[in-house]
Amino acid sequence: MDDLVERASRHSRLVVEAPPGAGKTTRIPPALLRIMPPESQIWVAEPRRLAAKLMAARVSREMEQKLGALVGYSVRFDECVSRETRIRFVTSGILLRRLLSDPLLDGVGCVILDEFHERHLDTDLALALVVQAQRRRPELKLVIMSATLDGARISELLGNCPRVTSAGKLHPIEVRFDATPDERPLDKRLSSALRELIACDPNTSTLAFLPGAAEIRRARATIAPLCEQAQLDLFVLHGDLPLDEQTRAIQAGPRPRVVLTTNVAESSITVEGITAVVDSGLCRQQNSSTFSGLSRLTIQKISRASATQRAGRAGRTAPGRVIRLYTKGDFETRPEFDQPEILRVDFSEALLLLGGASNYEGSSCLDNLTLLDAPTSAAIGAARALLRQLGAIGDCDRPTQLGTKMLHLPLHPRLARLLVECDLRHIGELGALSAAILSERDIRSTRPTSLHSKSRFHNSVVTGDSDVLELVGLFLDARRDRMSNDELRRSGIEPAAFRSVQRTYEQLRRHVTNSSHDVDLSDTAERELAIALLVAFPDRVAKRRNPDGADLVLRSGATARLAESTVVTRPQWLLAIDAEERREPGRAPATTVRIASAIQHDWLLDVLGDSLNDEEEIYWANPPGRVEICSRIRLGSLVVEESRRPARPSPAAALVLKNIVEEAGLLKCDEVARLLARLELYGRFNTGALPVVEWSSWVATTLSELLLPRVDLHGLDGPTLGSSLASCLPQTTIAALRAQVPESVALPKGHRCTIHYEATKPAWIASRLQDFFGLTETPTILSGRQKLVVHLLAPNQRAVQITDDLRGFWSNHYPEIRRQLQRRYPKHAWPEDGQVATPPDPRPGRRSG
Repeated sequence: MDDLVERASRHSRLVVEAPPGAGKTTRIPPALLRIMPPESQIWVAEPRRLAAKLMAARVSREMEQKLGALVGYSVRFDECVSRETRIRFVTSGILLRRLLSDPLLDGVGCVILDEFHERHLDTDLALALVVQAQRRRPELKLVIMSATLDGARISELLGNCPRVTSAGKLHPIEVRFDATPDERPLDKRLSSALRELIACDPNTSTLAFLPGAAEIRRARATIAPLCEQAQLDLFVLHGDLPLDEQTRAIQAGPRPRVVLTTNVAESSITVEGITAVVDSGLCRQQNSSTFSGLSRLTIQKISRASATQRAGRAGRTAPGRVIRLYTKGDFETRPEFDQPEILRVDFSEALLLLGGASNYEGSSCLDNLTLLDAPTSAAIGAARALLRQLGAIGDCDRPTQLGTKMLHLPLHPRLARLLVECDLRHIGELGALSAAILSERDIRSTRPTSLHSKSRFHNSVVTGDSDVLELVGLFLDARRDRMSNDELRRSGIEPAAFRSVQRTYEQLRRHVTNSSHDVDLSDTAERELAIALLVAFPDRVAKRRNPDGADLVLRSGATARLAESTVVTRPQWLLAIDAEERREPGRAPATTVRIASAIQHDWLLDVLGDSLNDEEEIYWANPPGRVEICSRIRLGSLVVEESRRPARPSPAAALVLKNIVEEAGLLKCDEVARLLARLELYGRFNTGALPVVEWSSWVATTLSELLLPRVDLHGLDGPTLGSSLASCLPQTTIAALRAQVPESVALPKGHRCTIHYEATKPAWIASRLQDFFGLTETPTILSGRQKLVVHLLAPNQRAVQITDDLRGFWSNHYPEIRRQLQRRYPKHAWPEDGQVATPPDPRPGRRSG
C-alpha cells in the first residue's frame, strides 16, 4: 500500500492489479486521501449500482463514519452524500454524466475506475474523457483497478504509466468439472452440487453464481428444503434487492449459509466466510438488440477470466472447493476475456453524450478519444441514423435543442425522446410512467397464453391497442391497492421489477414540466401517448402480413411475429417497441415482438412525413389489358398509401407495352421475322445500297415509336405489327425491297407464290407441282443473283421434291415421281413432259405457299 500511495503521489496515472478480495476497493480509496488536497474528492466508479452502494457502506463502516458523511455514493435515482463527502462511490454512468456537465471534474482530485476488466461501455468512455480532462488538469489523478486485466496493454495506452501488482493471499482451491454435459434444469444441477458440498463439510458456506434473478428464484424454491434440513441460512444477492437485504447477504452470520447471486459478486463485492463456489458458467450479458435498439440482457457463457474470478471467491479465508456445472472441455473452448461492451451494445446513447460533451471546452469528439477498442463503423452509423431520426443531433453529431433536453434525462435516447414528447403533449406523468416501465424489466411474471386472449391482469383500463397501456394499468392497479409482495405475485407481478419501475417513475416525474400530479388515462391521453411512442420508435413501424395473423412486416423489410402475451390483437399498423431475437440451432433467427402499440395510418403522414417516399410504378394491368400507374407512399419497405389510375400515352407507357409485346412473342412472329430476313438478305447482296443498320435494334427502336401513342394493344397482332414496321422504312428502301426481295413470285398461269425468308435458310417457295408445269427456269430474286429453293408439293401438300434446279428436276426426277403420283392420285393429270405442260388454272383467291 505504501508503494502504491508513493507512486500515485508522483504519477497522474496508475494501473493496479490484484486478485478478488485483496482489498483494492475498500483499502485504496482511503489510503489515497493522504495525498489528496483538502476538500478534493475521490470518485470510485463501479460497473454496478449494487457494488457502489455496498462498497460505500463497507468503507464508511470500516472508517467508523456514518454513510453519507466522509464516504457516500451516487447511483441512478439514488444518492447518499453530503458536503463532508470526500470518497464518493458512483456508477460509471454517473461519472460519465458528470464529465458531460463538467468535463474538467472540478473538485475531484482522483478518479478510480474499479473492476475495469468488465469493460463496460460507460467505463471505457469515462476513461477516455478523464484522459481528456487530464490534458487540461495535469493534477487530476487516474487509477485503474482490476483482478483479471491486461495491465500491460492499458499501461501502454496511458503512456506507459506505472503498474502496481499484488499477488494476494489466495488459499488452495480444488476445482471439479462435470464429467459429461448435464441436461437437467439449472436448479436441479445446483441442488446436486450443494448436496455434494454438504456431504464433504456440513459447515461450508457456499456462493452459487446463477445468470439472473429469475434463475435465483427457481433455485431458491428448489434448495430451500435442503438448506432447512442441513441448517443452512439461505440468502439471495442481486441488484434489485433493497440495500439492507444486500448487506445481510454479504455478511457472515452465526450459521453456515448459501448465497445465490448473479455475477455482481464476481468482483467488487466480497461475500464473507465463503469457502465453496458453485459456478453455473452463465451470466446475463448486455447486448444491443439489433431489432429494438434498446439494450437487452441475454444468457451467455462466461469467459475463462470470469470463471477464474468466481473461483477465487472460494479461497479468500481458507482452502476452498469449486464445482463448475460444465465440462472441462467446455471451459477450455471459452474465450479468455469477455468481449468489451463497446463492441457489442447500442452506441446511440454514448454518441449523444459525446456529442454533448463536445460542446464544452476541454472535451472532444469520438475521433479524438483514447479508447482501448473503438466501436465498429456499423455501430456508429446505426447510432447516428437513430439519433437523427429522433431529431437529437445535427451536423458533426452535435445535439440539437431537443437533443440537449434528452441529454439531461437518465434514459436511452428513445425513452428520453418519449418523455420529452409526452411532456410537450401535456401527458408528462403518463410519459414518465411509460418510460419507467420500458426502461426496467417486465413487471409481469406470468403471461396470457393465447394471442387473442383477453388480459387476465386487470379490467380497469381499456386495453387492446397498446401493451404499454396494459402495463401502465397493471402498475397503477397494484399501486392503488398497495399490494404486498405475495399479492403482487398472485396478480402476476414480479415484486422486484415493480419496485424498480416505481423508483424510476418517481425520479422521472421530477423532469416533467407539464405535470398534473396524476397519470391521465383518458382517451385523449392514450392517443397522445400512442403518437409519442411513434415519435420515439419511428424505425419500429410494422404492419400485419395478414389481417388476423401474428406475422409482421417491419419498416426495414425484416419479419417478426407478435408474442402470445400481447394485447394488440387487431390493429393492422403498430409499433414493435420491444422484441427479442432468438437463434435456435439449425433454424434462421426469429424475432418475437413482446411489447407493441397500435398506431393509425394517418399518423405516419403527420409524424414521419420527412421519412416518407413517393413513388410511381407504371405497369401492365391484365385485366383490363392496359397500362396503368400505381402511386405509392412508402415508409421503408411498407406501403402507407396506394392508388391506381389508367396511364396516358408516354415513353414510359410505350416501354411497358414493348415489354409485353416481347413477352407475347410478337417480335418473333412470321411477319416480323420475314421483314428482318429480307432486310438482312438485301443488305448482304447489295453492299452500300442500304445504311449500315443493326436491324434487330432498328425493330426495337421503331416498335417504341409505334407504341408511343398507345396505352393498350387492342388490334395489334403479328401481321399488323409486321406491316406497321415495314411502313416505317424509308420509301427508297421499301421500293428496293419490293424489287429485289419481293414478298411473292409469279408462276405460270398467274399463280402468286409467297416467298419465305428465314435468317438461317435460303429463300424458298412452295406450291403444287402442277403449278410449275411449263416453267423450265428456277425463279430468282436479287435481280437473278439468287435462286429460290422450290418445294414441289403433291396434292396432299407434302413435298415430293426440293430443288433449286427445275430444268434438272424435269429431266432427271420427274419421270419417276410422275409414276408414283399417277398411282396415288389417278384423277389428276400427270403429263409426260412437265417442261411443256400447261399448269391448271389457279383457284379463285388462292395464293400458293
